[in-house]
Amino acid sequence: MIKYEILLNQYNIDNATQWAQQLGSLDSNKANAILRQLIPEHFCSDGASKLHTKLSEDYPEFLQMIQHTNAFFSSFPKSGIPAQSKSIAQCVDPSMNAGIGIAKDTHSQILVHPKLSETINFLKPSNVDDQEWSKLTQALYKYNNGLGANWYRSLSKQRYLNDIKKPELQNQAQNSLKISPIPVFGGTSGLSSIFDMFGGAGTPVIFPRTYWGNMNLMADQKGLLKTPSDYIDINGNIQLDVLDQTLTKLKQDSFKKVCIYLNFPHNPSSTVLTESQAQALASLLQSHAKEDFQIINVCDEPYFPFVRGDQAIQSPLSSYLQPNQNRNMLTLATINGTKRDGMYGFRHADLVLLLPNGLTVDIIDEIENNLFAGYFRGCFSFSNAINQYLLARSLSSDPLIPLKSADAIALDPDYIDKERQLVSYMSDTVNRSILKLDKIPYLTRVKQTQDASGGFFISYQLNQQFKDLNITPMDVHKTALTHGLGVIAAGEYIRINALIEESVLPDFCFRLVQTLKDLLEQAN
Repeated sequence: MIKYEILLNQYNIDNATQWAQQLGSLDSNKANAILRQLIPEHFCSDGASKLHTKLSEDYPEFLQMIQHTNAFFSSFPKSGIPAQSKSIAQCVDPSMNAGIGIAKDTHSQILVHPKLSETINFLKPSNVDDQEWSKLTQALYKYNNGLGANWYRSLSKQRYLNDIKKPELQNQAQNSLKISPIPVFGGTSGLSSIFDMFGGAGTPVIFPRTYWGNMNLMADQKGLLKTPSDYIDINGNIQLDVLDQTLTKLKQDSFKKVCIYLNFPHNPSSTVLTESQAQALASLLQSHAKEDFQIINVCDEPYFPFVRGDQAIQSPLSSYLQPNQNRNMLTLATINGTKRDGMYGFRHADLVLLLPNGLTVDIIDEIENNLFAGYFRGCFSFSNAINQYLLARSLSSDPLIPLKSADAIALDPDYIDKERQLVSYMSDTVNRSILKLDKIPYLTRVKQTQDASGGFFISYQLNQQFKDLNITPMDVHKTALTHGLGVIAAGEYIRINALIEESVLPDFCFRLVQTLKDLLEQAN
């Protein structure tokens, strides 16, 4: 108890004696967890302390956002081994480089198992010579100490900007994207990082009351305060007045920071915001984001650009929620890769960070190369070059893209055109399925009153007859299995992947009707 009181007095903590008595009654793990919240600076490295000093001078709002989170302790020493290795590589002849942490042969080539090299060589196009390909593979095998390969991040930035169809939003994003997107291991990994870095235990995270899947588990793991809100109601309608009430209530309850989970196209309702709704949401969040009530927008956009309807926004929602001049708001998004590009098994996404305007180059460098690099290095050493290479090579149609400078990297219009074709196919197929499924009398499709929807799934609710008999979507899922039919129960929804082959669609609908009839007969 005495050691705790001495430590607390050292940091001028009020009621140090009472705190010390309480800490002394706990085991050391619990006591240290409390101390980490009471006096976080005691647990910080010298590098983290220097970073905090820099942030407090140039961007104190950001420092406030990461307090009581793991990011507060995530500084990465710029003078560490990676930095020393880089300086050696720049200044020393390769034959004299004894500092590198990569095994090399006597010809200064990375030492790779010959069978692995043979496998990678299957990716070699016939029009690329052996010497250039050797340089390329060495670039892929090379250990990456940063936040992803620069050549990939440059292309990802171009792609995000290209996604933004409104010129004024694109111009704003040019200012916000001071840090290029960071490739991560799937959208869930990126979202987990956001909650970890900017949420912290006890921070409210607003979810739509509709089913939110693994985000629920993630919030529990990280100790976030789950705050369901009917800003998306059970019929898929957007109710921004309810979100306004939720934010106001949290502020009245003395919370100083809140995360808002925004998933559009929404899973499972398929809701997409209209242009007017997106603009109204941006204005609402800007009005709430103040020094005493900071807002972290967490945009989960794996299904972009799969939108339908003339009223649906055609740009990522995150692009509407840029902080602009507001230093008390951040917008982060996960996009690309897994669902958009069909890289399901590869698990890939890009983490986009939209910063306020007017930040100095120095403070942006601190955030990217000190804070973010430290956080991600503490989670996993960053490479994953094969994912970045496969997607970047496809986006650019350049098999040698890792050897190119940033100004020589460009999106291939053919990739964008083929994506449009895929989106059109998806839309036509989903709409065809809707025409058949909507005729099933026991179901009501979740749809907005305005012409906006998205994703490649559609959701239905059971009609009142089923609800009166306490028949649930999970009952439908289980009984459908006995009919050789697969549908998902997502909360109060029955979610259907609407990319159903045209030849089997009539049989699909027939089996679904039989499933529903069976449930009614069993209940009666």
